[in-house]
Order: sequence, then structure tokens, then C-alpha cells
Amino acid sequence: MMLFIGSTLFGFALLEGLSYGLHRWLFHGILWPIHKTHHHPHKQRIEWNDSFSVIFGSLSALWFLIPHLIPLSKTWAVACTGIGTGWTIYGVIYFVVHDVFTHRRYFRRWKTDSKWVHRLVKAHRDHHKDLSKPGAEPFGLFWVDPKKYKY
Repeated sequence: MMLFIGSTLFGFALLEGLSYGLHRWLFHGILWPIHKTHHHPHKQRIEWNDSFSVIFGSLSALWFLIPHLIPLSKTWAVACTGIGTGWTIYGVIYFVVHDVFTHRRYFRRWKTDSKWVHRLVKAHRDHHKDLSKPGAEPFGLFWVDPKKYKY
């Protein structure tokens, strides 16, 4: 059980690190033509940038499939399942914080008193103030500078 919990936490943290790097250097780099649909105002419910969520969701599912596709020890199978669980939890929380509370794309009546969520919303909106390709910090979603964004 500890291996599963540890690998779940590791998977969540790993995806936040990967998301930061991908967002900063690829989404605001070579993938900007797709990602800019997220940074510029529009009236569509779906944007090209949503394709990245489909990719991350597929990769999350892959973590669950790996133990069935490759012969692994029970330890590695549990670790892969934990990482997949961490990625899935990340995706669900990302959707709620990013699409529901930050951009109000869905469930517009939902409100929260969570200071943590308000901190993340403010940080992400600061990121969106710069509409240029180079972009602006913070590029991550769940880790933001605690000195700049206080509860």
C-alpha cells in the first residue's frame, strides 16, 4: 500500500514538473500555434489547446496498461498503477482548478472559498496577462511562488 501511495504522489509531482517544462518550452515554443488558442479570447467551448488534455489523458491510461502489456514484477506493476493514479488525480484537479474556476469554461455557477484555489487562479490569470509567445511565469499550475501568491 505504501508503494502505491508513494508512486501516486510521485506521479502527481512528476506531471506537475513535466507540465511546467512542456508549457514553458514547447507550448510557448514550437507548439504555440496550437496553444495560442487558449491565450486569446474566443467564444468556442472547445479550443485546439484541448488536444493536449487528450494526449495527457491517453498517457495516464497508458500507465495503467503497461503492467498488462509488459511482463513486470508485482512491485513495478503497483508503481505503474500508482503513477497512473497520480496522473489521473492531477488531471481531475487540473480540470476543476483550470477550466472550472480559472477560465469559467464549465459549471460557471460553481464557487469556492478555498484560498489555495484562489491563489492558483490569480497566478494563472497573471500568466495570461502576457499574450505573447514567450509568455510569463508561472507556467506550472499547482506550484506557484508562495512569496508572490500568498493565501
